[in-house]
Amino acid sequence: MTKYYLIHAEDVDDPPFILRTLDRRVDRYLPRSSYTDLVCSECGKISELAALLRGIEQSNLLDYDEDVFRSYDDFYIISEKSKRVFDSIEGLELNCFTIPEQPRFYVAMPRIVLNVDSSDAFTVLGQCKSCLRPREAGWGPGIPQIPSGLVLGMYPFETRLGIAPDWVADSRVVNLLKRSGLKGWIFEEL
Repeated sequence: MTKYYLIHAEDVDDPPFILRTLDRRVDRYLPRSSYTDLVCSECGKISELAALLRGIEQSNLLDYDEDVFRSYDDFYIISEKSKRVFDSIEGLELNCFTIPEQPRFYVAMPRIVLNVDSSDAFTVLGQCKSCLRPREAGWGPGIPQIPSGLVLGMYPFETRLGIAPDWVADSRVVNLLKRSGLKGWIFEEL
């Protein structure tokens, strides 16, 4: 039987924004100007995949030592070293979006999106009437059913700002990441 793990990123000081920025005049997180047409008029969430496919406008990315960390808007940022490890794994499907100001880092998102269903493994609060996304979604008290044969996927959890994915990987991926000596990865068996 295959073991599955949640794979997380360590927190970093002063994480960067990718699709949003802090407007200090109104003390709110607002979409960057090139993504305003991708914002739901009802809930204010950005269509993240469409924005990433359009291209990352800019970020306040600093020179981090970690090989993975999360942005303030909850994206996994991976180093070139982490990307090479993922690229070496057969059957693994991962989108990597270039960060123009920092070519050694990528916004990464698994292509396999797992279903956040109505089981007790998840908690879903509210739904936007316009874009139909949950207002919030996260873990519940139950244990999720992981699809057989999964290599790497993500649960598309939601916060008030937008997507906050949690990644799930099989033991082969986790063991390779551990052996690679990459900094910042955290593993939690499901």
